[in-house]
Amino acid sequence: MNEKTIETIKRQIRLVFMGAVTVAMLALTFEQARRGLAAVPTTVVYALTVGFGLEFLVAIWTGGWQERGRTPLDSR
Repeated sequence: MNEKTIETIKRQIRLVFMGAVTVAMLALTFEQARRGLAAVPTTVVYALTVGFGLEFLVAIWTGGWQERGRTPLDSR
């Protein structure tokens, strides 16, 4: 396998793993939301976590994660 294939496989593994974690956190968010007003703080924390997970998934899916990690010095 060449280096590009290995990088693609790594990206897909990260995508699947983060997708599974995000779906689990989304399930926890809905479960906490069903508990009513007493669970609002927990629900908000879970919802924020899901938001960050979705942002990460979009960045990996579109390839933006690699773009964001670069600095001006890397292009030399």
